[in-house]
Amino acid sequence: TFANASGLRVRALLGSKTMPWTTITGLSVDTRSVYAVQADGAVRLPCVRVADLGNLSFASDGRLPEISQPTLKFAPARRRGR
Repeated sequence: TFANASGLRVRALLGSKTMPWTTITGLSVDTRSVYAVQADGAVRLPCVRVADLGNLSFASDGRLPEISQPTLKFAPARRRGR
């Protein structure tokens, strides 16, 4: 998935699709996938995860609401049993 100020370009194994920001009505987030919603349906954005939404919002040049970058959370250290 490539994003710039003019829109999104999604590449897959058998082709690609270009979507200008004017045709995208919103984004839909599933458990593991992000979709670009258009009037005729939704297109899955390969390799885009929830953590990438901030970068996607920045690339949209104000067409998507501003989404802050996620804060990193580290797992607590495990103590070895005695």
